[in-house]
Amino acid sequence: MSGVPGVPGVPRVSAEDVRAALGRLSTSPLFAGAERMRRFLQLVVEETLAGNAGSLKEYRIGVDVFDRGQTFDPRTDTIVRVEARRLRQKLEEYYAGTGRHDPVIAGLGDVDHSLEWLERAADLKVPQLIWIDFQPPWRLLRGSQRFEDIRKRMHLPMRAEGSIAP
Repeated sequence: MSGVPGVPGVPRVSAEDVRAALGRLSTSPLFAGAERMRRFLQLVVEETLAGNAGSLKEYRIGVDVFDRGQTFDPRTDTIVRVEARRLRQKLEEYYAGTGRHDPVIAGLGDVDHSLEWLERAADLKVPQLIWIDFQPPWRLLRGSQRFEDIRKRMHLPMRAEGSIAP
């Protein structure tokens, strides 16, 4: 496992660590009996690890996870949005309880939820956060005032114009 570019001694979170976290989530009592929710999370995690998170669409989730068939129309069938909301709630509950010390935090999609998870991880002083300037998943948050405030709270160095951070 290679380290973070330009930051010696700080490891990246490996795909194995992410899958181990997914395993802990999936086998927790909170997700017992929630097969479709586990499938939903598995699909999102695996596609994210493969670098395909941006191309993961409601239609595919409806067909692959919720068995809606080829005629599935996400404009009229809200199953994916409803279940995404339920999954976010379950993840919040998990990380408030059983998973509160888990070093890998899973979340879904939107910017506000991502920033909430990032703030929580910063409060817990998760050491892997030192590479938030380098990891692609945080790219969409960079430049937001809230993201910059979190960076300041963590005492990360200022990014220079033209730095290696994506």
